This record gives sequence, C-alpha cells and structure tokens, in this order.
Amino acid sequence: MKDKTVVIAGAGSGGLAAGIRLRELIGGKHRILVIDQQDTHTFWASFPLLVTGHRTADDISRPLQDMETHGVTFVQERIRRIDWSKRRIDLQGDSLPFDYLVIALGTRYDYHRIPGFSSHAYGFYELSECVRLNATLSSFTGGTVAVFVASLPYKCEGAPGEMVMLLDDYFRRRKVRHGVDIELITPEDRLTPSLQPAIGQELGRLLAGRGITLRTSANVTAIGRDHLRLASGETIAADLIIGVPPHSGHAAQTTGGLADTEGWIPVDGATMATQEPGVWAIGDIAKIPSPVGKGWVPKSGSMAKLQGNVVADQLRATLLGRRPTGTFRARSACTVLVDAGRGVHITTDYNSPLPGVLYSPSALWQWEKRAVETWWLHRWF
Repeated sequence: MKDKTVVIAGAGSGGLAAGIRLRELIGGKHRILVIDQQDTHTFWASFPLLVTGHRTADDISRPLQDMETHGVTFVQERIRRIDWSKRRIDLQGDSLPFDYLVIALGTRYDYHRIPGFSSHAYGFYELSECVRLNATLSSFTGGTVAVFVASLPYKCEGAPGEMVMLLDDYFRRRKVRHGVDIELITPEDRLTPSLQPAIGQELGRLLAGRGITLRTSANVTAIGRDHLRLASGETIAADLIIGVPPHSGHAAQTTGGLADTEGWIPVDGATMATQEPGVWAIGDIAKIPSPVGKGWVPKSGSMAKLQGNVVADQLRATLLGRRPTGTFRARSACTVLVDAGRGVHITTDYNSPLPGVLYSPSALWQWEKRAVETWWLHRWF
C-alpha cells in the first residue's frame, strides 16, 4: 500500500494520544501530522493548582515540537477550513492534503456571551487567565469571592468545586480566610449532575464544611465591577469574580460542515467516526450520545485520551488491513482536590444508569493526581 497521510487537527489530550499511539501501533510507515495553532501543550487538570501557587506555568507546559521524538510531525498553523472535495485542510498560510482525518479541536471559550466577563471577571480554563488570577490573588486580603459556571455544557464537572476548595485552602494558609467569603454559583441543580445524586450531595457537604456557599439553579446573565446579575433579577455582590466561561464548538467551515448548530460534531459512540468516511472526532468537540439514552457523555481530558486510543486502533486497522480491536466505553477517573494535600477520587462508568463511585478524602488521591501529571508530561514529550 502506498503511504497514506493521517492529519490530526488539535494537540490537546485526545490529539496527542491519537497521534503518538498510532505511530506506536503502525511503526514507521505512513505520515502522521498534528496541527495546532499553539506551540505549547499545558496539563489542563493542574490549572487550579497554578492559580493557588502550587504550580508555575513552566511546571505544566511542554513544547509541542517535542512530540516529534515519537515520529509524529507537528505543524503550528491555524485551520481555516476543510475541503472534502479535495481531501485538503486549508491553513492560514498553506494547505495540507490528507487521506484520513481526526478532528480534535477542543472547545472555544466565548467570554463575550456574558456581558462584563472579559472586563470584570477572571477565568481559570486558560493558562493566561490562570497566571493573571494568581497575580491578583496574592494581594487579595478580604471580601467576597464568587466563582460561577456561565453555561452548560462545560468540561470537567469537578473543576468548579475543586477551585473553590483550593481557594479556601489558599486563604487559610495565608491566615486571611476569616475575612473572605467564598460562593459557588452554578446553573446545575446539583454538583456533578451527570453522576448519581449521592456524589453531588457529598461534594456539597465538603463545601459546606469549609464555609463555602453553594447556589444551584442560578444563571449568571451579566457581570459588573463588583457584582453578578442573575436571570432571576437578583444581584450578588462580589469583590473578586472568577468564572467558567461559556463553551462552544467550532464554526462550520473549520469542521467541514460536520458540526451541529452549537459547533459540536456528532459521532458514533463506539468508534468516534463521523458521517464523513475516514474522519473521526474526539475530545471536547465530539458529541457522544449517552450509552443509557439520556443526553450526552460529559467532556473531560481522561475520556479524550481514551477516545484518542480508540481512534488510533481504528486507523491501525484501516492502514494495515486488520480488524479493529478497540471501542470506546464511556469511563473516567478523576481526583478533585479538597485542599493542597488531599483529594477525593471519583470513578465513573457512564454505561450505568447511576454512574459514579466517590472515595473519601485522602492524601493518597493528591499523590495520585500528582503522579498522573508527571506521567502525562513524560508520556508524550
């Protein structure tokens, strides 16, 4: 067989796993290219630790060029559109033909959808926002901190709860917690709504035990310099506002028309295949039907990696003329830190009608999370 070209659009958790795992499976034949407009990969799960001073940006960042040691070519470019008729991706300054394509573009953060977000609030879902917030926290000595979820869906359901508990720990270590009120505001009816109710209830108890106010079923519609406005008309006063920004997928031209009206790409829940032959979508941009028939599978880095492995196996079978052996099963495992030294661990199988098992706070889970970070940054770079 003549050598084929596999292009992976996006170098996040799923894109890295797909590209490098595929190279390991097929050896030196065929071209594998990974495209991303950024030149650096960051370990996203450690962003709350960066905000609270337990990590630096350099600690959790690696040059994407380093993936080339695995036999994968990195191309730093912005994708303009996908041309199916020519099996070509048009970039900002060039174009690349492909035989097979994996779309792993992740999510976009639409701060402008909440008036005042960009002017008066901080995010913690992007590296630059985390660095900016960390600098502000160092001089914050008292007042109300409001952390809010702007809209659904968003990736990593445990992140907002972890953020407020790490802020609680941060202010306690600085001995100013007595002068700081912390509130978490979310449009969800409980924390981690994709999991069985007992898990959200336990996380709520952990917040309450730390004096953190939880406000559910609350939609933030606008942000001012010192307040948040809710859809109910209520105004919440705050001295420091931190938000999970609105998430959206990608424009039709960037996804070759595969995305739905919200920018997400529907895929087969077992193979991650799209409606276009020889094209898969993985990670945050993929819209995966729930195995139990209710809604969609949540978005997370751990599942993006599993999806990348599945697509690598699908491509191996296609390129080498073999039968695929792997299918995606919606499972995840994550640790939510309750302070800098302890965490709770949650394992989930979304094939169950009542998914999720929560393991009690322990230092073991903090070390597990640290080990995953170390492994990740060494595995791909």
